[in-house]
Amino acid sequence: MSIQIDVGGTIPYGSLNIEKKVFKRTNLEIRVKAGFGLTGIDVFEAPRTFIKLKPTFPTGLNFLFGNGRKSVNFELGIQGTFITEMTIPEAWDSAVLYTENIKNKILSSFFVGYRFKPFKKRGLIRIGYCPIFLNRKVISWGVLSLGWTFYKSKKEIKSYLNN
Repeated sequence: MSIQIDVGGTIPYGSLNIEKKVFKRTNLEIRVKAGFGLTGIDVFEAPRTFIKLKPTFPTGLNFLFGNGRKSVNFELGIQGTFITEMTIPEAWDSAVLYTENIKNKILSSFFVGYRFKPFKKRGLIRIGYCPIFLNRKVISWGVLSLGWTFYKSKKEIKSYLNN
């Protein structure tokens, strides 16, 4: 099991996630992920505009490819994020940004990137591309994750390090 903090991805303001391994073979590992994050809506109250934070709930299924002895894995994933409310950019016209508020939607996306496991395979860093699909549009986005893996016992640590 690991805990991760994501910056970017389907939640621009970040999220805290728990990820659990559900399947492992020599060159394939499958993990499920769930978490909690914050996103914002633009609130217009003359003469100012401010952002109000709203909760979001990301989930995902990730496939890690690579040899367990290396600390780098290629990663593919599919993700869905339940958004309670969010403001997204719609279009630019002259110097005005038009926005759209969305409520109670699921944003779908996928992840393509790499996972690095330095620090004796406990710490992890993920970096990748995470396009978001919404209302027949594709929003290109990147993601950076920092996390830590927890093991149940010393035996599990030795087993993981020897694979």
